[in-house]
Amino acid sequence: MAFTTVSCTILFTLYRRIANSDPQRWVLAYGPLTILDTTKSPYYEITLFYQNFAMSCCTILFTATDLLIASVLAHISYQFKILQNYMTRLVKDTYIVDYKGNPNVEMSKATPLIPWKYLQRSHVKFLKYHLAVIDIAREMEEAFSTLLLLVYLGTIGLLCFEIYRGSVLTNYLQMVRTMGEIVSFLVQIGTLSFWGEQVIFQSQLVAKAAYETDFVGTDLRFQKALILTMIRSQRPVKLTAGKFAFIQLFTFTWVVKTSYSAFMILRSAQN
Repeated sequence: MAFTTVSCTILFTLYRRIANSDPQRWVLAYGPLTILDTTKSPYYEITLFYQNFAMSCCTILFTATDLLIASVLAHISYQFKILQNYMTRLVKDTYIVDYKGNPNVEMSKATPLIPWKYLQRSHVKFLKYHLAVIDIAREMEEAFSTLLLLVYLGTIGLLCFEIYRGSVLTNYLQMVRTMGEIVSFLVQIGTLSFWGEQVIFQSQLVAKAAYETDFVGTDLRFQKALILTMIRSQRPVKLTAGKFAFIQLFTFTWVVKTSYSAFMILRSAQN
């Protein structure tokens, strides 16, 4: 969405320059603030190139960073899904692979036959995997927590400004561009909030997977280990924006609500 908005803006300014020889009909996409006299050529072309190039670089930088953070969040979320699948099949796979029991025997009769040492080995693998995923989430938060805070706070200000600008515009094309920019900001924080919510949700489902594993009749030590796993997993993995807010859909709705409220306050003060 961001690339589409910037590309359409660049194409529109180029079209207005090529189609018109009158400098009064030339437009600059991102404001007339410049030290050059843009009513003359080649100063207008220099300014136009600089603005478009600078905005394209900023778009690439921000979208790449957002995609990187979203990819890490998605990766953590799917690692928790892999953990859930591993835990659900832990007893059965231990019986077939580690203990090398008869896979044709009904599981309800086979589980009491699995020695504790094999169940312990499989459970230790699970614990190491689980702790490794949690460490990834912790490292991710340490690396991007401050950046995420700036993203959310900056988005509030940008949305307020864009909504205000859109409310006073009369040019149809400028309104379309403003709407595209608003949607780009919403998609940005919406994507981050969605995957942050998925990390919370999937980390909690690990406890459900532990409960649904075929533990009936297994060694009591294994059942106690499952209880500890469920207790640990009931505390969801939550990533924060600068330790101020959790990365989740509630934060997304809060940003939208805050931006609209700030816009209404600005309009009231202006009137």
